[in-house]
Amino acid sequence: MIAIVAALGALRLLIGSWLLGWLRGTAGIALTVGAVAIAAAAWDLRGYQQLLAAKPIGTLAFNKLEEQRFSVALIDTAGVEHRYELNGDMWQLDVRMLRWTDALASLGLKPGYRLDRLSGRYLALEDEQKLPRTVIGLSSDKPLLDVWQLLRRSGRYFSLLAADYGSAAYLPMADGALYSVGLGNSGLIATPLNERAKSAVEHWQ
Repeated sequence: MIAIVAALGALRLLIGSWLLGWLRGTAGIALTVGAVAIAAAAWDLRGYQQLLAAKPIGTLAFNKLEEQRFSVALIDTAGVEHRYELNGDMWQLDVRMLRWTDALASLGLKPGYRLDRLSGRYLALEDEQKLPRTVIGLSSDKPLLDVWQLLRRSGRYFSLLAADYGSAAYLPMADGALYSVGLGNSGLIATPLNERAKSAVEHWQ
């Protein structure tokens, strides 16, 4: 009888205090971790902009500083101008993209994008191998949780949102050249906006 009473008392203590407390503590910790992960993801996603149809995501203006070195003014959709310097004969702009599935996109959800890199390249292979190249990161944020990288690694387990990489084809840099960059279903599309840019593209091709 004493053994039975002791066993029932121990079971009551375990269920009533230790086990229930452990379950509550575990659930609380899981909810806290989940809340922190969601907040970190939201902080990272704030850097992405909604893709609007027929609207360029950036405009680039080039000024020659010296042979194979150019000053670049990159104007984003907010009208903010960013200035960089590129080495080489050609330029390329890269973006990170987040795309919804077709079912969700049909509900009006737009893909998001973030400018990622601006890089220069030389026409001659010898120059490309020997001369200094320029690759400029366009995002200064160091997120606690990089949603794009997470989706790239484990996207097959999460089918609602896909992480893609978009790159504009390399185009020539020229003094006074002006380009517009748009984002379509096939990726980035760069368009010459003035005669100097058009002339540079024609001679390069």
